[in-house]
Amino acid sequence: MGLFNFFKKNTQKSDNEKFITFAEPENEQLKKDVLEFIEQEVKFGFDHKRDILEAVWTAGFEDEDQLDEAWLKHIITLLYNAHQEESIEWKKPNDVDRLAKIFDELNQDKIIALHKAGYTKQDGYSDVREVVHLLKTQNIAPLGYCFYHMQDLERAISPSSKNLFLAFDDIHQNTENAILIGQKIVKKLQENGFAVEWNGTIEQRIEIKNINWQKVPDNQSWGITRAMEYLQKNS
Repeated sequence: MGLFNFFKKNTQKSDNEKFITFAEPENEQLKKDVLEFIEQEVKFGFDHKRDILEAVWTAGFEDEDQLDEAWLKHIITLLYNAHQEESIEWKKPNDVDRLAKIFDELNQDKIIALHKAGYTKQDGYSDVREVVHLLKTQNIAPLGYCFYHMQDLERAISPSSKNLFLAFDDIHQNTENAILIGQKIVKKLQENGFAVEWNGTIEQRIEIKNINWQKVPDNQSWGITRAMEYLQKNS
């Protein structure tokens, strides 16, 4: 079901909302952009409703003064609850579970593996440097790193691509060691049932093909804290 067909079928207010008035944006392009943004944040599956609302306000939409908070909360609740209901039918473990397991294992092997490392590659490198600094204070020397960022995740949830790119390298940017790290990552991915494309060089990122991204918010850490927990094991 398309996003706008979904809203045609779900415009009724819930009992809790019957006495709440809200106004939709007059600007149709703004409305479309905000709906797509919220749908994307819900599908990422990391944030609860209050965090998604905050993300809308900090996204920098033009004419955001047209956005009514009650309307935003209504839309977020509709999409969030629909996603939660859909998740009941998901088979476990799914692709996200398997990827989390692989990243945890890589961290235990002293390869920094980060989920949602910022929005761009540069953000990812910055997060890696932060982890390296934290490890240095504990006399732990990482071998390399691996991460995906939010732009990568946008492609992963898109029906037209459904791929997830992983950046990787040796911590000292040694090409031979970097290729060994790449091979290790690919082996783990393939052993866990992922279809992978990589040309065996440091110039190309590792691509997980046709990933089925199914995630809802949980009580787990998915950021640097999680990586540090596993990096410190066996040290």
